[in-house]
Amino acid sequence: MTASTASPARPTDVDLGVCRGQAFDAGADRWVILLPGANYPPAAPLLWFAREAAVAGGWNVLAVSDTFNGTDDPLRWVEERAEAAIQHVEGPIPPLLIAKSLTSLAAPLAARLGLSAVWLTPLINAAGTSESQLVLDGLAAASAPCLLVGGSADPTWDAAIGLSLPRAE
Repeated sequence: MTASTASPARPTDVDLGVCRGQAFDAGADRWVILLPGANYPPAAPLLWFAREAAVAGGWNVLAVSDTFNGTDDPLRWVEERAEAAIQHVEGPIPPLLIAKSLTSLAAPLAARLGLSAVWLTPLINAAGTSESQLVLDGLAAASAPCLLVGGSADPTWDAAIGLSLPRAE
C-alpha cells in the first residue's frame, strides 16, 4: 500500500497500561510513536501535523495520551509511557519516536534501543538542569539519526548545543 493509495487510518483507543493512546493503524509495517509534552496533547498542532504527515507517508501512528501532573518523577513518567508505547508496536521495524518537550527525556531510552527520533522543542540548554543533562546525554549517545526542532524564543532550547551533537540535524 502506498501513501497515495492508502485509506485514512481511523483511530482506535488503546490501553497502554500506564495510560491511554490512540492507534492510527493503516496496516503498514512501520510505526511512529507520538509522545506528548507535559501539557501538550497529541491533538495540539505540532503533534497533530506530525501525525498527519506520518499517516500520509504510509506509517501507522500510536499517539500516547496523558498529561504530566507535575508531582511525579518526570524521567520515570516519560520512560513508563515511552516503554509501554514501544512494547505496544513491537515488530520487525523499530518505531520512530516523535516527542515534544518534556518527553525528550526519552532520549536516553531511544539511544539504548537505537531508535531514530524527532525531538520537538527538546529540553536542551546551558542552564545545566538535571532534565536537560539527561536529554543531552541521551542525544550524545544516539547511534540512530535524530532531528531537533527548536526556536530562539524557547528558554529550554540552545541551538549551539543542538548543532554540536553528532547524530542530530
